[in-house]
Amino acid sequence: MSATAQRLLTAQEFWLLPTKSKWQELVRGEVIETMPPGGRHGESAGALVALLRLWAKQGMGGYVGVESGYVLSHDPDTVRGPDVSYVRVDRILPGGVPDAFWPIPPDLAVEIVSPSETANEVREKVRDFLA
Repeated sequence: MSATAQRLLTAQEFWLLPTKSKWQELVRGEVIETMPPGGRHGESAGALVALLRLWAKQGMGGYVGVESGYVLSHDPDTVRGPDVSYVRVDRILPGGVPDAFWPIPPDLAVEIVSPSETANEVREKVRDFLA
């Protein structure tokens, strides 16, 4: 028997999937499902978003968001959604905040490590954002 290779998706195809789950990312063309975060995770993300928004409003400007998708690479495409992110005001696209995924990486990506995540999974996310 021969194994059939799964066709890799682009970020655009991923965005257009008919059944979107809030807990999916596209990693090198493959859809990866993740476990929804727990309560402490949400509390930590919320506190950080509040502080970043206050900082941005005090003069830095820019976009502060949670779990927004960012296209980090192409061929094959990777779309990651950090728990918290920031994009400087001078990097926001002329049309403003996109309805779909950001086509640029964030200036700051925060991943709150969940107990279910392995060290290798966290390192892979960090590498994708730094690349």
